Amino acid sequence: MFRVVTYPEAAEQLAALPSHLLADYARVLDTIAAAPWDGAPQNANNPAAEVRRWLFGPLGVAQVLYLGPVLPKLARSAK
Repeated sequence: MFRVVTYPEAAEQLAALPSHLLADYARVLDTIAAAPWDGAPQNANNPAAEVRRWLFGPLGVAQVLYLGPVLPKLARSAK
């Protein structure tokens, strides 16, 4: 299990989330903590990059951008 850290700079955006999206957001954080590499790469042309994203809410109306765990390239290429 990985630890998810939310940067203080995101506090204003999180406070602006509609209340009906908060449960979905919490589920995304739980998923990221359990399997961070399951998120899509932010740049599809660089699928091994650490910057990942996860869409949530109805029809994917919101997204979480995050820096995945930095692993040695050898370990990632084995996946």
